[in-house]
Amino acid sequence: MDLFIINCVKKIGYNNGDEFFVYDGELSSNIEEELKNTDFNVEQFKVEHSELDNHIIIKAGAGSGKTKVMIDRVMYLRHFDDDIKLSQIVMITFTNKAAIQIKEKLNARLEAYYKVTRDRRFLDLMDEMTLMKVDTIHS
Repeated sequence: MDLFIINCVKKIGYNNGDEFFVYDGELSSNIEEELKNTDFNVEQFKVEHSELDNHIIIKAGAGSGKTKVMIDRVMYLRHFDDDIKLSQIVMITFTNKAAIQIKEKLNARLEAYYKVTRDRRFLDLMDEMTLMKVDTIHS
């Protein structure tokens, strides 16, 4: 029995203090237009929540949030399809340091989810991470 269910929920605030929520990646075109007046990054959101079978290339400068977006994408995929295994996910980056950071941050996210929920599947995903391919373009 699950005590907690983690849904992909984003709380978004407008500059005027109003707020709204986006559930499970559903973003209507009128909301997307309104988001242009916020600091919410619609492009990152679209990458994180794109169709499950999409292959994605992220090209952006240092410090732009690529690692967070990739980790959010992995968590989104697992949220919507438990049959997707981490061993089926491949991430390619340019440096060994970036590959290590991706694995460390994904592991930290899974650990945090486990601590909050005590749901064993997050521990299982931490074990499964050893089979996940996060390599450099030279590998």
